[in-house]
Amino acid sequence: HGNLFALDAVLADLAADSVDRLVCLGDSALLGPRPSEVIARLRGLDCPSVLGNVDAWVLDATLVEQSNHALSAWNVAQLTDAD
Repeated sequence: HGNLFALDAVLADLAADSVDRLVCLGDSALLGPRPSEVIARLRGLDCPSVLGNVDAWVLDATLVEQSNHALSAWNVAQLTDAD
């Protein structure tokens, strides 16, 4: 959920294990402090990702507008079209 610090901690922990492949189970960007950086890190890992329910919600601008939630609007504003 946009938490780069937590993602980096998990990746560091996994580096000690013998992992063949990472798969992201979605809900990567919204509600955390670094949404675009999380997406960039996942891209850099060439990590396949499942579309989470929050990810789908972010893609529907009308839902974000209707939520009237400042944090959601801020998170969405941090993302580019490519994100």
